[in-house]
Amino acid sequence: MEMTTSEIVRAYKEAADKRKQITILSQMNLCTTDEIRDELIKGGIDGRTLPKKRKQPQKAAANADAASEAEEVNALIKEALENYKPTIEAQLREVEAKAAPLARKISLIEKLLGGGSNGNHEGGSINGTK
Repeated sequence: MEMTTSEIVRAYKEAADKRKQITILSQMNLCTTDEIRDELIKGGIDGRTLPKKRKQPQKAAANADAASEAEEVNALIKEALENYKPTIEAQLREVEAKAAPLARKISLIEKLLGGGSNGNHEGGSINGTK
């Protein structure tokens, strides 16, 4: 959810058309209208006062199912993207931590071979090959 429960409740209470507001809130939060209804109830709105769900014709119901599935996929994609960056950053820190001792050893080897750490050895490699 992009919004907190209290923000959802406030937006719902201020809306002139409660039924449309539930749909708008579900779109804004990349979730289903049922999830918004649950948040409203959790936020203190009496479920009996919520607008009744409209019965949909069979074709419209199929479209609603497809839309609901699309909303679920969007939510999964968003979650994956949110989790992607911290995971990659953690992996990078792990690699850097493992590489630091190796970099010190390479520097020491270069100094022992006379290359130093200023890049004086030929081609930039330890054994002088390119």
